[in-house]
Amino acid sequence: MPTRTYAIMLYAPFPNASFYYAECTSTIDRIQPYLAQGRLAEGTVWIADYQTNGRGQRQNNWESEVGKNLLFTLLLYPTVLAAAAVFALNMITSLAVYEAAAYWLNPINVAIKWPNDIYYKNKKLGGILIATQIGKTHVKSAVISVGFNVNQLTFKTPFATSLALHHAAPLDRSLLLNQMLHALGMYYGQLQANKIESLWTCYLDKLYCKNEWHGFQTVNGYKHGKIVTVNSIGQLVIETYHGQQELYNPKEIAMVS
Repeated sequence: MPTRTYAIMLYAPFPNASFYYAECTSTIDRIQPYLAQGRLAEGTVWIADYQTNGRGQRQNNWESEVGKNLLFTLLLYPTVLAAAAVFALNMITSLAVYEAAAYWLNPINVAIKWPNDIYYKNKKLGGILIATQIGKTHVKSAVISVGFNVNQLTFKTPFATSLALHHAAPLDRSLLLNQMLHALGMYYGQLQANKIESLWTCYLDKLYCKNEWHGFQTVNGYKHGKIVTVNSIGQLVIETYHGQQELYNPKEIAMVS
């Protein structure tokens, strides 16, 4: 059973509602019974100290030691958002997590790796998963899950890092959670006010390896090109040496060199 003892102060437009688990399969799993029971308050947060089956991108497991990192799921009802613009949710969540990371680290080395990972010095700090329910024309609900490495010092993969690896002391996870939710509330308000253009500019400005030449493994084979932008529906735009621009959805392309 969950308790409500986590130190959390949710900022407007989110109410102060949260569920805390010392251990669970994943916070995504914990939200499902509540969703099945009917409409929940927007901004409700599910938090775990440890997940036995944490999920990452591309069906990978999310590695996290007990009580070391930030693992949470947030429920939103972004009904003003058109179905075609659903990627804006990835955008504002990435910006919120980026902002919290940049507060503790040198912002020059923090970046958003498309579609929604947060990197520091070419290593992964955190990742985001978003599941949406789409109506005929607009988004009905969004389940936003974040895994962020805070105080873990060793990882099985050489491509992961944490805030603590760049600090002399452990960080307060509750403070970091409130920073992320505060930033997300601000960006969510801008989204509701239809300030998509300025949000898009901000997102693209922080894009990992933008305008740099790299190797990519794609559904069409190996490509050498550079990231030009992300289009309005969330596709990555790659330009090849021949000047041709190609569009890719998530899971269709991966940077390999």
